[in-house]
Amino acid sequence: MIDIQHVNKSFEDKQVLFDVSIIFEKGVNNLIIGQSGSGKTVLMKCLLGLLTPESGKILFDERNFVGADTKTLHDVRKEVGTVFQNSALFDSMSVLKNVMFPLDMFTEWNYIQKAERAIDCLEQVGLENVEDKMPSDLSGGMRKRVAIARAIANRPKYLFCDEPNSGLDPYTSSLIDDLIAELTYRHKMTTVINTHDMNSVLKTGDRINFVYKGHIAWQGTSAEILSSGSTELVEFLESSELTKRLLHKN
Repeated sequence: MIDIQHVNKSFEDKQVLFDVSIIFEKGVNNLIIGQSGSGKTVLMKCLLGLLTPESGKILFDERNFVGADTKTLHDVRKEVGTVFQNSALFDSMSVLKNVMFPLDMFTEWNYIQKAERAIDCLEQVGLENVEDKMPSDLSGGMRKRVAIARAIANRPKYLFCDEPNSGLDPYTSSLIDDLIAELTYRHKMTTVINTHDMNSVLKTGDRINFVYKGHIAWQGTSAEILSSGSTELVEFLESSELTKRLLHKN
């Protein structure tokens, strides 16, 4: 579980996050949604330790990540897996080496142990016999799967996904949604997904957090989102043709 308590973040004289409090539950898909400039990306960067809030706490199972000592930072980061928007694979490394990278960073395993774990993770995401290929040999969907395999290689307790469906066709996007959800439920990870894909929101939104102008304007589930009663959320949903039709159908 990740417990965000009263987080505020500013850049010079502009405040971006206002008293944000969220609990991201273990073993479910926790989504962050909101329009561009709402603060959701800043919030994700605070969670990853790339930005430091001016005030508030970010508790990873009761360990405060904000202003933590070196040991706590290392311990938490070791338990985090991240799927970046553009997959962020190393072009000069094979698929196997890419998936082994967090194991090189955080374990003292020998090469055979790391290679076996990497191949197991590739099989978990539906990829076999690709370990010797280079990222340039793969399709966009396959690269995303490799990125997910790398993210789970070190058996993380916390999985962060930044726009995991970005640049993918609808069919592949749905497969990625299913894969992340299945891994989350199977491994009981605390999964946080930053997304603008409304298909994903409706399909996998176990817990949804709508960020509006730096505030948490609404929280609920995919079953509740179309009847939220939030003017700001309805306005956001109407920017998607899919949810606009569903809203007016209801």
